[in-house]
Amino acid sequence: LATIDADSLSPEDKTKYDKLLNDIGPLKEVANSRFRPKPETVQRFGEYVREFFKGFLKHIPADQEEFTGSDMAEIVNEILTEELSDEPNNETMPYQAIVSSSASNASANHETRQIIFSDRKTYPRNKAAAIIVHELGTHVLRAIPYVEQDIASFSTGFPDNETFDEGVAKCVEQALAGKYTDSGIDHYINIGLATFMGKNFREVYDIQHTINDLGGKPSKTLINSVQRCFRGTGELVNNKDLAYYNGSEMVWKYIENHIDDPELFDNLFLTGKLDITNPEHERISYEKRTKGV
Repeated sequence: LATIDADSLSPEDKTKYDKLLNDIGPLKEVANSRFRPKPETVQRFGEYVREFFKGFLKHIPADQEEFTGSDMAEIVNEILTEELSDEPNNETMPYQAIVSSSASNASANHETRQIIFSDRKTYPRNKAAAIIVHELGTHVLRAIPYVEQDIASFSTGFPDNETFDEGVAKCVEQALAGKYTDSGIDHYINIGLATFMGKNFREVYDIQHTINDLGGKPSKTLINSVQRCFRGTGELVNNKDLAYYNGSEMVWKYIENHIDDPELFDNLFLTGKLDITNPEHERISYEKRTKGV
C-alpha cells in the first residue's frame, strides 16, 4: 500500500482505493518491522558470491542476451559435466537438466535428480545468471556432495529445511545482483488474504491487481502468483511459499552475523540440505562430516 500515492489519485482511482481498503479490512496501526541487511553486508557477500560461482557463470555465452529453456538446460548440463562431475567430459553427471512442456518455472527435483526448465519461457542475461545460482548453485549444489550417502535426507532435504534452503537461494540471487530486495511479498499477501481472511481466487486477484495498478506496478505473472496459494488441498501447500519471505530474512540475518566466518560458505552450501541455524541439524551435519555417521 505504501507504493500508492493516495493523495494524488484521480476521482476514479480514489474510488478504487477506498474499495480496496474496504475489501482488505482494518489495518494495524503500526506495521511489524522487517529486518534488512546492511548495504555493506550485501556488497561484501555479493563479492564473495561472484567469486564463489565464477566457474559456473563463465559458461553463460558472452555474446548472447536472451536464453530459451533449451539454452538454459544446455548451459547447466555443461556446468554439471565440467565443474561438478567426478570425471569431466563424460556422461556421468550427479544431476541432469531437462526441458519440459508442462513446467511453468525452473525447478529442481531431488528425487529424480533433475533440473527442469520450461520450454515456454525465455530469460534475459541477468535472469539466466540468477536462475543458475538459485537452482543449480544453491538447491542442487547443497545436495550433490551427499547424493550417494546412506542418509538420503542430506540430499533430498531434512524436515523444516525448505525455508533455509529457499532463503539461501534468494540471498544469493540478490547478492549477485548487488541489491537487497524484499522476497516473496506477493506470496505473503496472497496467503494472508486466502488463509486468514477467507478470500476466494477472484477476490485475491482483484485486490492484488488493484494494489499493482494504483501503485504503478503492473504484473505479468499475477494469475500464476495467485494460483500458487490455492493449489493442492488444505493449508500446508499454501504456506509453502512463505519460505521465500521468511527464508530470505532468516538467511540474511545469518550472513550478517557470520560475514567474517571463514566457514560461512561451507555452512551455506556444503553441509547438505538442512537448516544450519537449527542446533539439531547443525549437530547432525557435524557428526556426518567428522565421524561419517
